[in-house]
Amino acid sequence: GKITLIKHVLQSIPIYTLSALNLPKGTICLIEMHFANFLWGTSDGKNKYHWSKWENLCFPKDEGGVGIRSMHDISNSLILKRWWRFRTQPSLWADFLMKKYCKRSHPVSKVPRSADSHNWKSLMKIKAQAEPHIIWKVQEGNSSFWWDNWTGLGAFAKLCQGPGKSPKILINSFIQNG
Repeated sequence: GKITLIKHVLQSIPIYTLSALNLPKGTICLIEMHFANFLWGTSDGKNKYHWSKWENLCFPKDEGGVGIRSMHDISNSLILKRWWRFRTQPSLWADFLMKKYCKRSHPVSKVPRSADSHNWKSLMKIKAQAEPHIIWKVQEGNSSFWWDNWTGLGAFAKLCQGPGKSPKILINSFIQNG
């Protein structure tokens, strides 16, 4: 019963917060520690012995776990989702990030700085995992020639050597007669 409560109630509580921002790893570990303490229970105000590590419980049932999702994995998947939305869906939030962090460069070419926000740094860490799976269709050619993955092989700027890889050059600059 406690496993069902953790999977369906307790883990759903921080998901709204995680969908909007990235919590520090220490906070996520603290949340998982409370989940584990709830699962194993207390006796006379002291935590009972934990018969298995939390990481082992987070495996699927067919791999020896109990099917509880790891909060670290949930957090990473929601960061990936934020990167996907930032890159593919026009929004006020995406416009704000573009104007704040990508004034003169493309988001794919951007390198995090120490002065950047915690959320932007987490997006920068996850972009290497997300970008190979975002493939842009040429259609009208509004994608960046150098930095968007329109070939299916990754950003063209990373495939070719040499300077002059402006993010403002679009694919439609090279399309003639359709």
